[in-house]
Amino acid sequence: MSRPGFTGPCYSCCQCTGPAIAYVQRSASKSKLGYTEFVDPSTPPKYYLTETWSSSGGGACDGGGYLNCNGTVSTAGSSTYDPITGVCTGTDSRNGGGVVSSCGQTYFYAYCWALGGDCNSSDDNGPNQPVDSGPQYTQTTYNESWTCTGCSASATASLSDEYTTSALETNTINALPAWGDMGAFGYSMPGEIAGTSLAGNETSFSVSDGKYMFAIPPSPTGYFLLSWTQRFTPDGGGAPTDSPMSYTWDGTIPPDYNPDDMTTWIQTSIYEVDHPATAGGISLINITINCGGGPIGVL
Repeated sequence: MSRPGFTGPCYSCCQCTGPAIAYVQRSASKSKLGYTEFVDPSTPPKYYLTETWSSSGGGACDGGGYLNCNGTVSTAGSSTYDPITGVCTGTDSRNGGGVVSSCGQTYFYAYCWALGGDCNSSDDNGPNQPVDSGPQYTQTTYNESWTCTGCSASATASLSDEYTTSALETNTINALPAWGDMGAFGYSMPGEIAGTSLAGNETSFSVSDGKYMFAIPPSPTGYFLLSWTQRFTPDGGGAPTDSPMSYTWDGTIPPDYNPDDMTTWIQTSIYEVDHPATAGGISLINITINCGGGPIGVL
């Protein structure tokens, strides 16, 4: 190969030094969070951001003690995880006392303990203990009821707002930080300049982007062609996809050129590589420079 206006082979190809590279990367990673299914977990597992609950209990039992059953007790509320911050917040309303937490996978209930007075019981182990139906579950619902003489109670809970894999991916991509400064020139290549990774159970996701540029000292021929390949290799096997790249020097030598200072060498454009749309990595391979006498300087 000859540059127009130049004749003869590359007379000193040993001086056609291979390129140096500078690059910067940014990355983000997130995991699903929230409430897991009550029973029979799905594959891959599902997470829900919101749990809503309610319960009520009471009756005609006229007595004091832990709970006055001559009325009703109720709780209601919900708690929701913010998928961006990971913070859980909740609201609740109640009457008749009792503690209601705002977060955590706990379903809340109220029932008539039937303590004291006409209920003929002096403690939790008295003869008029509530009869529990036992918890009834689906993957996203809970129901339970209790009965005792003159009293009854019930509780429900449900999960909603599934944290989907597509939402996880969007939130991760939106969490990518601003670009930092380009690193120093050198001959060390990144293993991958950009990549995308999704856990096998789809509970975590990560992405990375990259920017890079090359620096090459002037060729003694007044010409060089730098070529390389951006190769995408999918996770889990499959054929890679290659994107050929090239840069041609126009022969202009930087006025401050210093062969011992890579920052004064001829610099290519900055190439930005976004994370791939599917799981896998992008690497830079087959980097060669041709200064008029054939490819040399392979990285």
